[in-house]
Formats: sequence, structure tokens, C-alpha cells
Amino acid sequence: MYDDHDFDVPPGVSARFTNPDADAGLLAAALGQFRGDTLILESALDEVIPHSVIEKYLQFAPTAQHRVTADATHALTEASWREKFRSSIVEWFSQQL
Repeated sequence: MYDDHDFDVPPGVSARFTNPDADAGLLAAALGQFRGDTLILESALDEVIPHSVIEKYLQFAPTAQHRVTADATHALTEASWREKFRSSIVEWFSQQL
């Protein structure tokens, strides 16, 4: 399923995020055209999506709600991080009703 050197990397992540800041520009531009409610979740110690990408998203979606899971990595390997992630989504959706 994975090459040994990419065992811990989900399929396609290496290719998609070769230059996360450049990729973020394209995504942020699309996000800027979206007029709906937006939630941006961030892992504080994300090793795949740098904080500069999140900042760019927030720049283009100034009304977005932003939640950061302290000490979490991209893979959310700790149960408490996964629970925080899930509860943030559920809370956000419940506020949209």
C-alpha cells in the first residue's frame, strides 16, 4: 500500500504538499470566493500543513471560525486530539442549525 519511506504518509500527501505555501494560494483563492460558513481546524504541531497555510486561509476567509488543537500533530495520533477534532466539528455544525 505504501512505499517503506512513505509508510507514515497518507496516499497522495507527498505529491500534494510538495510546496504547501504555493498550494495554499490556489486553495485560498477558491476559499475567498466561497460565501458560506467556514470552519478551519489546525493542529498546533502539524508537520504536513504549516501554520503559514492556515494564515493564508484565514486571510481569504476572515469570517471563518478557527480552532487549534494544542500539541496535536497532523495525524491526530492521540485519542484526546481526535476527540477535540470531532467535538470541534460537532459544535460548529450545531451552531449552524
